Amino acid sequence: MVRVLNQKHQGNEEFGLTYRQHYQRMKDWLEAHPDDDIANYNSSFYIMDNQTAPTYLVGKIVCYELYKKGGYDALKRAFNTKPTVEDFFAFLKKEIGIDQKDFNQWMRKQIAKYTTQDILPLR
Repeated sequence: MVRVLNQKHQGNEEFGLTYRQHYQRMKDWLEAHPDDDIANYNSSFYIMDNQTAPTYLVGKIVCYELYKKGGYDALKRAFNTKPTVEDFFAFLKKEIGIDQKDFNQWMRKQIAKYTTQDILPLR
């Protein structure tokens, strides 16, 4: 896992785009829709187009943050969390300190960060 986390993923492509390009597309979309709250799973952000899958890329960031804070044990706890929005955000608050009300801005910052970093979270 450490090896994977330290790899540069500039060459890995999904739908002909690198991860950085997907994060850039997400960032651009979010900048064009500043009032969209991505803490709401019904947000149009999650169906922004047919080329980028924000659900997976947001999940990738969440998993990476959980891994950084609590390792595999935190990831295992995440997968055992009840599948409700309330339980998900309660878990994030407990594990990484992110409230539901702060998730939108926090995730927007994370997405922006991964448009410029060479080392991206998980492969």
